[in-house]
Amino acid sequence: MSEEQEVPVGQAIIDLREVTLRIPGECFFCEVIELGSKEKNEDQEATESDILAEVNRVKDRISEPGFSPYPVEQLAWGYHRIENDDRIFVFATPMSRLKQLGWQNLEIFRRVFPSFVSIFALEFEEDTSLFLLAEETLSFAFLKANTSFPEFIHSLPVDPSSEESIEEAKGKLLNFAHSSYSFPINEKFLIAGKIAKNSESSFEFIHASSMPDSESEDGEIKVHLSAEVLWRHDLRSPDFKFSEKKRRTGIRSCWKSLKISTLVALLLASLFIGIRISASQVEKMGHEAAVMSRQVPLVVKARELLHKLKQQKLGGIDPFRSIGRLAAHRGGTLDAPHIWFSQASFDSRNDIRLEGQGRNVEAINTFIGKLEASNVAKIKISRAGDEMRKIKSAGGETTFELELKMTEEEDVPTGG
Repeated sequence: MSEEQEVPVGQAIIDLREVTLRIPGECFFCEVIELGSKEKNEDQEATESDILAEVNRVKDRISEPGFSPYPVEQLAWGYHRIENDDRIFVFATPMSRLKQLGWQNLEIFRRVFPSFVSIFALEFEEDTSLFLLAEETLSFAFLKANTSFPEFIHSLPVDPSSEESIEEAKGKLLNFAHSSYSFPINEKFLIAGKIAKNSESSFEFIHASSMPDSESEDGEIKVHLSAEVLWRHDLRSPDFKFSEKKRRTGIRSCWKSLKISTLVALLLASLFIGIRISASQVEKMGHEAAVMSRQVPLVVKARELLHKLKQQKLGGIDPFRSIGRLAAHRGGTLDAPHIWFSQASFDSRNDIRLEGQGRNVEAINTFIGKLEASNVAKIKISRAGDEMRKIKSAGGETTFELELKMTEEEDVPTGG
């Protein structure tokens, strides 16, 4: 793709619909709430009305005075619940805080979770406490024996490349937890990796361990959560989640129908190609050719769609990971960065056009210098030999436009 060619406006949105977004755990306040028992026939699966009733009961509880200084309409929230337990584990964050961090329009992502979501898939035979490192967040949790319901989760930001930063955060988390709980400490901690959608109804969370178990394959620890349960953990509004579930169900049904039609069309095409034409069958084959010609557009479109879906599954542009690598060098703190982004578009996996604001010109130049010094990205050079950067300072605002060439990582985790 040439440097002058524009990226379609819809390109970034299409790519982000395949991204599972993990919001840093330190953004959330967590609380265990008594929800109360509910009448349900355990022999029957929960219907849509049952699920909606449960969500409304949770929403009513977190709308009560004293739960949060923010109205429930201003919160991004989710919850975890297990069978035979009248409690819920609620986690919430003000949407204004997500906006400050640059996370807006959450509806365009595939799923939106807190970084500690995989803890809800863990279960141990004894009372267990554990640390989970996800990107630049260290979470600490306590689970009673034989249950995936956490009694406690708290998170702090860390520098994952600094052992001193991790140890300092571990100490703070332990001091905070010991004020309410007394339990044995698990020496090893998990390191969150990829999230993979391994079927129509399940997500796989892959972890590494600080003390690998020789019995685990390749030292990885894999846990699973059903897609239906994960909708409880999704941070977006209940109305959006119910409509989105229906939309995706409809798409899957259409996709299954399309695959069947494609297989039939390809089978007919293969039979047509494999038939040996003889003089006595010319008239018959001419008729069949006319019939098959009407199937060709369907075959071509279906194959193009299959190719596109295959390319998306194999990788390609990874906007969430790329933006995360850039954001790590913005400077400042998580709540008050020196640089914030307003728009990013991709010409390819490694070519990104970035727009945003900074505290001043020096902060922007420092950001660019950090990217090049850490070998994360370099400013692209135009055909005229000029660096493709624009920095403007006017009216009390300092804005920038950069065209960057990202470097590849040896092992890039992606969302499922």
